[in-house]
Amino acid sequence: MSPPLRQSVGPAVVLVLMTTICCFASQTLKEPLAPSAIIPAQSALPHYAEIMKILSDLEYDGIQAMSRPDVTLTVDYHQKTWTLHHIHQYNQQGYVQLEQGHYGLCAKLTQYVYDRIYPILKDDYVIKFAQTEEPTFFSTGTSSHYILALIRKSDSEIYLIDPSFHKYGTQKDFAKYRFMDIKDGLAMFMNRNSNMTYEIGQARPLFIRNGLLVSFSLQSVNGKFDKDNVVFAISVDRGDEVKPRNVWVVGRCQGALRVLAATALMDYMNSEERQMLYGKFMTWLKEI
Repeated sequence: MSPPLRQSVGPAVVLVLMTTICCFASQTLKEPLAPSAIIPAQSALPHYAEIMKILSDLEYDGIQAMSRPDVTLTVDYHQKTWTLHHIHQYNQQGYVQLEQGHYGLCAKLTQYVYDRIYPILKDDYVIKFAQTEEPTFFSTGTSSHYILALIRKSDSEIYLIDPSFHKYGTQKDFAKYRFMDIKDGLAMFMNRNSNMTYEIGQARPLFIRNGLLVSFSLQSVNGKFDKDNVVFAISVDRGDEVKPRNVWVVGRCQGALRVLAATALMDYMNSEERQMLYGKFMTWLKEI
């Protein structure tokens, strides 16, 4: 059986969704709601127990996928992009798979939850993918943090699900989120893409741990980007910093191997994760 086709909805429903979200976003500039006003009544949320059971089993994590032996990396020095190959896997029915059944980043987690809840909600709700700015770690103008919007067909009431943070509630519970776009589906999974391409300097999250977002990227060296000047970088973002800080750099500078590590690196990832990544970095350096 193939994954369900995206639900087509009339212009009126889409307009209601966008208008409601936009109107609500403007209200977030006012005084914050009292705590008692933003705690959802669980019984009022559709299929609360079933949906929370699905969410509770998920973990925001991109390092598990990178650790697979079949995941490779290539670089286009002319276009200044890098690509992770085989980073997404699909089962025989065409559904995206999570690493070890639990791990993934926001887009994959959101797609997974969509595939799980569609059968139980399709008769009464339209389900949309919302591209948002999440206030803690994903608040840049180019954010690709995805959540789900459930629109009840009978009265256009809207409920929201953020699989990455196990969050499910009404619009009031997402008061600090900024909505950027509404989609019928995520093209990468609708097209069964296995690869992901990034620009130089664009980070791919690895995990959130102890209030820190740890990410991976490819970077230039002193403004140069070629086979002799390219580094893998692990950066840390505390959420309140203007720019993430590199804590580990492995690569080539003017053709020579460069390895720089902050003394606090051990605080951000365990020895198994460091060994796995270092092995990947050294293998990929030989190939790029």
